[in-house]
Order: sequence, then C-alpha cells, then structure tokens
Amino acid sequence: MQWDEPEESSETITATDDTGCVQVTMDPSSGRVVDFRLSALWRDKVGVAGFTDALASAVTKARLSYLEAVTTKPGDRDQSTPSVLSAEDWERLPLGQQLAALGRLTDLLDAVTTEAAHVLQCGQPNPTVDYAGSDPRHVVRITLNVSGALVRLTIAEDWLAGASTARVVQAVKDAFESAYASLDSAHEPALATATPAADRVLALASNPQVLRGWLRQEEH
Repeated sequence: MQWDEPEESSETITATDDTGCVQVTMDPSSGRVVDFRLSALWRDKVGVAGFTDALASAVTKARLSYLEAVTTKPGDRDQSTPSVLSAEDWERLPLGQQLAALGRLTDLLDAVTTEAAHVLQCGQPNPTVDYAGSDPRHVVRITLNVSGALVRLTIAEDWLAGASTARVVQAVKDAFESAYASLDSAHEPALATATPAADRVLALASNPQVLRGWLRQEEH
C-alpha cells in the first residue's frame, strides 16, 4: 500500500494512475482537482519520464468519474415545485382574461429568453480559448479548456529530477489553483447586464397576490 486508503466519501472523487503512486482528489460538484498526493515510491515505479503521463491519467480518470456522476444525478426536474397560483385561482378568471394572461406570459418568457441569450453572450468565455496556470517557479504548467477539463500538462523534467516529493506535490497544487483562477476570471463579466424581464418573473413568482393582479392586468 502506498499510503493509507482515504475514507470513502460522497464529498470527493479520488483516482490514481495505473501504478497507484499518483492520486488526485476531485470535487464532485465542480469537477476540479482539490488535492494531489504522491507516493514516496513514485521515482521507482513511475520515474521522471513517466510522471507527466501518470498525473494526466489520474486526472482523466477522476474527470470521467465526475462526468459519469453528473450525467446520472437526478435533475431538479424530478423534484416537485409548489404552485404559486392555484388551479382554483386560475379557473376563476374569465376566459378572455385567461387568454390575455397567456399572451402576456408568452411575451414575458420571450423577453427572458432574449435577456438570457444576451447575458450568456456577454459573460461566456470563448470556448476556443484555453486557460493556463503554473506554480510560482513556472516548472509545472497546467492548461484547461472552458469546461475545466485538463487539455495539456507540462513539467520541467530537469527540475522534477531533483525536486523532493513534497515540492512536487506543492508545485502541482499551485499550478492547478492558478489554472482555475485563470478560468474563473474569464467567467466574470466586465459589466453587470440588466435583466428587467427576469427580475419581473422573480417578483411575480415570489408573491401570489401580485401574480394574480398581474394576470388580471391590474398591475403594469
């Protein structure tokens, strides 16, 4: 055994390379590497030349486990949501008001869709751009795509050959942290985008009395 086995937990995803010397821990909610461990035997079993591939293998295995968990996780659509407006309240409206209300709801949802597309266009990072980070010494460089998946990993082998296990571990952690910071900065829109239609939906959905008045065209 290279190290004490970590306790099984639904809070993390753990994966190793084929030798069991390189271990990464991933956050199941974000798919990001949150910890990295390296066996003291890595030089004998992995070697300097094989270290980059071993680390990439462990990260890829963890990422695949994350993606599998995401695709099999029950969605919010399976959870029942209490109705803001009861069926009885809706049926009390005359047919003409019902038709007019449906038209207003359609227009409002169209406006929300337009706003959402604009917000995504303004705030979404370029999917063709990669996001890189490195440790302070620039000996480990990690490149991620827009979804946070590892696309490139380079390590200075001359430094790796003489570095202690602890220094290697810290450099890899620092490089991942730097790469994620680069990705996060790309997700932050430069300016806040106004969303009046979405704000109106939230206001209506949070207050049944206001919603009933809006459906009856009592509030504009």
